[in-house]
Amino acid sequence: MGHKAVVITCPHCARVLDLPQKYPYHAGLSSVAALYCDLCSTTLVFSSYNAGFISLLDEAKHPWTVSDDEKERIEAHLVPCLCGGQFRFDLPPRCPSCSGSLTALLPDSMSYLVIGNHVDGETCDIWLKR
Repeated sequence: MGHKAVVITCPHCARVLDLPQKYPYHAGLSSVAALYCDLCSTTLVFSSYNAGFISLLDEAKHPWTVSDDEKERIEAHLVPCLCGGQFRFDLPPRCPSCSGSLTALLPDSMSYLVIGNHVDGETCDIWLKR
């Protein structure tokens, strides 16, 4: 049985947003990284076990444990967003209407929202060719 989408209101522009998820996802419980585009509201998600992610690290790690240097290395190897922006680890989810931060809707730093477009790094080729 499916679940109903959650409706939230952007605290900046008051636009009503329908989220495809029932609640914020927790990255630690699902072993994923969630990065947001620096120009639009697209979310990129990939697993701790993604071959491209693993190949960029010196040892196996979960995405939320990578260092700042490793974050930069990973970000540099990701394909750009369809809008031309870059996916970044340390960006907040943003309203697709006004680009206002929606961080206040998250219970903690390990949670993420899928708002606007969603890129599934497990089914799409998200890595630049080396």
